[in-house]
Amino acid sequence: EASPSTTRTISRADIVIANGAASDLWMLRLLAASPNPTRTVMVVADLVGAKAGGNPHLWYDPSTMPALASAWSGLVLAFYTDWPASFWITVVAASGYLFAWLLRTMRSAAREAADAR
Repeated sequence: EASPSTTRTISRADIVIANGAASDLWMLRLLAASPNPTRTVMVVADLVGAKAGGNPHLWYDPSTMPALASAWSGLVLAFYTDWPASFWITVVAASGYLFAWLLRTMRSAAREAADAR
């Protein structure tokens, strides 16, 4: 169940990234309960072609972050077309750093999980 502050944040968001697999049905219910015709929702399960009933832990799959990064960059470019080039250089650098960090973290967690077996 989402906290009141999470509910407010989601209801006001322009862009929401949702897992979309069975692990976050609460998010899909929350989005349905607070319709916003201008909000864009990126569903990661759709981006990576996850099958219904499959493993909902999409973030452990190394193909997830590149798929999200590609979709995110296209969305942000479309969303903020009138911003100056210097802003975009910063966004690209920060996004690249963030996604690289997330990918390293995800791979490290996957290795630890494999070693624990």
